[in-house]
Amino acid sequence: MKNLWKEFPIEIPEPLDNELEEIASKKSVSKNDLICEILREELERKKHISILIVDDDDGIRALLKEYIRREGIGAIVGEATNGQEAVKMYEKFHPSIVLLDVLMPLYDGVQTLKDILFYDPRAKVIMVSVINDLKCIIDFMKVGACNYIVKPFKKEALIKIIVDTMYSNTYQNALNRLKRRLEENLNK
Repeated sequence: MKNLWKEFPIEIPEPLDNELEEIASKKSVSKNDLICEILREELERKKHISILIVDDDDGIRALLKEYIRREGIGAIVGEATNGQEAVKMYEKFHPSIVLLDVLMPLYDGVQTLKDILFYDPRAKVIMVSVINDLKCIIDFMKVGACNYIVKPFKKEALIKIIVDTMYSNTYQNALNRLKRRLEENLNK
């Protein structure tokens, strides 16, 4: 069995580590195998990335779709040409990631970001824009954007940002899931 635990170390607080040892011994598996099982489940769950593309430029939307499909990193669940459409589509599809243009008609990207985060405070939104100003980028992050990419962008940069944004909490989520499972097993 491949040792994922050594490849992706997580610091486990001592009380949780003690519980982990106890559950592993009850299941007659090693602590390492139990942790690997949790990590594999989390990574498998994260493979299914759904993406909403929001940009008023047909060419940019087509380019984003092409890059995402070519790399096979996710399924595009919808496209919107303005912020109002984007909010409705987010509410309908609950995508894993939103690629959101900043400058659009009707609603700009910042208002759209605020509305999506009002609906779902855990939404993962990547701002996509020609604006390459550090103050603006910081302002987007303060509002709640998870990441930012400047147009024009290279395929590799886009893919890296999507993957980094999607998996940024994978190991913390795995640890939280592990803790819940340990608590459930202790209560049995």
